[in-house]
Amino acid sequence: MTTSSDFPVDVIIPTYNSMPYLKEAIESVIKQTHHNWLLYVVDDGSTDNGATAEYVKGIADHRVTYIKNPKKGRSAARNYGLKRSKSPYVAFLDSDDIWYPAKLQKQLALLTEDKQLGMVYGLCKVIDETGRITSKIADKKRGDLFKYLLSGNNISGSASIVMLRREVFEEIGAFREDFAMAEDWELWLRVARSYTIDYVPEFLAAYRVGAASSRPKFLEKARGLDYALPIMIDEFELGPLNRARLASACLGQACSLYLDGNDRQSARQAFIRMLSYNPLAWLTPNRHRLFVYLRLLLGNPVLRFLRYRFSKQYRARETGKYD
Repeated sequence: MTTSSDFPVDVIIPTYNSMPYLKEAIESVIKQTHHNWLLYVVDDGSTDNGATAEYVKGIADHRVTYIKNPKKGRSAARNYGLKRSKSPYVAFLDSDDIWYPAKLQKQLALLTEDKQLGMVYGLCKVIDETGRITSKIADKKRGDLFKYLLSGNNISGSASIVMLRREVFEEIGAFREDFAMAEDWELWLRVARSYTIDYVPEFLAAYRVGAASSRPKFLEKARGLDYALPIMIDEFELGPLNRARLASACLGQACSLYLDGNDRQSARQAFIRMLSYNPLAWLTPNRHRLFVYLRLLLGNPVLRFLRYRFSKQYRARETGKYD
């Protein structure tokens, strides 16, 4: 009798100058309770004097393969790993993220049990550069998720939290290499359009944020969302309501990123474009996003006054006087 433990899984790690985080990522693969895996570390043109190549090639595990690739970006590295591998199931791990030991085992059990599933995800902890947990991503949605995913990439912080059937890529294609942002979100939408999606109700990975946060990086991500939106609208042939969902999610996030990158003018332009798709988009239940919109509408001085007037927590933080 065949069990899920008999099925091989290909693991693809794209990396670029990611030491020492890469070491933690690879160790988390080696520690998996599911042992039938092959790991492809695709070096996207690292300029670290050979440190990445030396480390990966020095790992005494025949399941680990090092691949050197010219620098073309994370999506191109993932796609190259897909071409080089051949197992029926595929999982991705970004080089600064970490898997928990049962990740492959739990997801593979679901995929092998239900042939209608194209992808399985799980719960995820968000960590900083030091590994400290800062928040959690714990979405719990299953089934036909296309419309749900139009409202945002809510089910995963990165590609590190999913597993897919290889046949999915053969049918719908791989990651878009022209997207600097939202390449995983766009792929999940393509998956959801053709397959059902399920999740494991356990924390399976840790998604690291903050390691590369800087003004240029924020602006790069915001412009990437600006670029992706019209392409996704055309690709998925969205009607007015679904366009409004996608634009609210895409441009709302771009507003935040532009402000983080100190480009207020572009943030305002993104906000106005968002309202052109959905005039009520600013009435969001997302507290952080709401403050972003109020900053754009009212300006920082007015917003600070209102927060001081109506928020005891903010007033205490500003004055140092706590009840």
